[in-house]
Amino acid sequence: ARTQACLANNAVAVRFSLHKVGGPQGLRRVLAVARAFNLAPIATLTSESERPLAIALAAAFGFAIDDRSSAPVVRPAPVKRSQLGATIKRVRLRRVKVPLREVYVSAMYLTDHVVRTLIEIETADGMVGLGETLGGEDVFRLVATIAKGWIGASPFDRRMLARRYARIIYENRNGRNGWQALAGLDVACHDLIGKTLGLSLASWLGHTAEEQSLRVVNLLPTAILDRVVPREELRSVFADIGNTERVALHALQLHREKGITCFKYKSSGIGLAWDVAAIRALREALGPAVEIRFDPNAAYDAATGLAICRALEPYQLCWYEDPTDGIEGLARLRAQLTRPIATNMAVVQFDHLAPAVRQRAIDVALGDTLHWGGVEGMRDLASACDALGISLAIVAKVTEQSGAIHTATKTVTPGALDLIVESDTRVPRFYRSRALPSAGSVVRLIALPSLYTEQGGLIDQK
Repeated sequence: ARTQACLANNAVAVRFSLHKVGGPQGLRRVLAVARAFNLAPIATLTSESERPLAIALAAAFGFAIDDRSSAPVVRPAPVKRSQLGATIKRVRLRRVKVPLREVYVSAMYLTDHVVRTLIEIETADGMVGLGETLGGEDVFRLVATIAKGWIGASPFDRRMLARRYARIIYENRNGRNGWQALAGLDVACHDLIGKTLGLSLASWLGHTAEEQSLRVVNLLPTAILDRVVPREELRSVFADIGNTERVALHALQLHREKGITCFKYKSSGIGLAWDVAAIRALREALGPAVEIRFDPNAAYDAATGLAICRALEPYQLCWYEDPTDGIEGLARLRAQLTRPIATNMAVVQFDHLAPAVRQRAIDVALGDTLHWGGVEGMRDLASACDALGISLAIVAKVTEQSGAIHTATKTVTPGALDLIVESDTRVPRFYRSRALPSAGSVVRLIALPSLYTEQGGLIDQK
């Protein structure tokens, strides 16, 4: 109901009560939806006992308090730092170049290496937290700039530190580079917090089950090359459609030798003939049980992307990832295709979520810690997608020593909807049931998603 209310054009704020919001997870859901729709989150206090907790949470999460009691709002004395761990003493940065044994070919990249920024945050008591982010010069420079402002702060104050960098989207003046720089520092802080508490990151975030294995998705190049060549030389490779068989044979080898059951085909945006031939060869080689995803990195305009995706419909792909550019383009394609639409290019920050929902542009939001500002940003994204009925595929990229690139994904999907019917009719006070619709009355439908894991198990939303 709250999510439906946020869609109203006249909504400007979200009011909630701490004792009715559903605990920490419910609070995060409310705040994530408010952030996605640019609404002011306001907590209403109903008793004096709520005040200390509300003030502490407001400082951490950045919401306002509507205190209707007569007592003044007094901020509690700061907790002694010895209880939260030592403050940050220094930050060390290193740029590393990791060679790939396989040439990575897509619409955006043609490379035989990747560059990463490695981050060490050391506290005054000598504890070190590790983080990682992309290694471009701009990102490396931004990490250093942001890190200077974190010296002397507690890693537990990670949300406050993130707001200091960018209170609103506009204050991040560096686009994706800014979120990626922030992400590396945020991940290092989370590593420090886990070490301080003696818990793994998963455990202190609330995950209790032990993961015995993790499914990976192989990033499959659009062509198999022995070396990096200028893009002009790729034309001779693409001129022979038979070269798509090399892509299929490469995938089949990975499937047989490493048990990989999902491949993301990284289209170079060369055109319909090559992409359809490559997907056909992959499906014939791998069979119907192996998942295939199509990702041209928005290289096609809407008309071309639609034509290619329509030609790919018989092959029952897992989803089409960014088959064209922008929320408008994805919405047009989604309305005319049967397979899901996924993106990590059109929805890349919180002010993109509301337009995507209103235009019904996507089925799956692809998120990772690097592009959403770290672990905290990903938690907020997951809460917003949960509330908005969007599947979230959480992505982690892994580069093997052999040079093969894989991504590990976890997907949470809204699999069913419960509908609550509310009418604007009235009943007498002694009538204890709800009001029923009558002729001419206004009826409101509220959709509540039931969420399922990839394995089909129902997720307890409590």
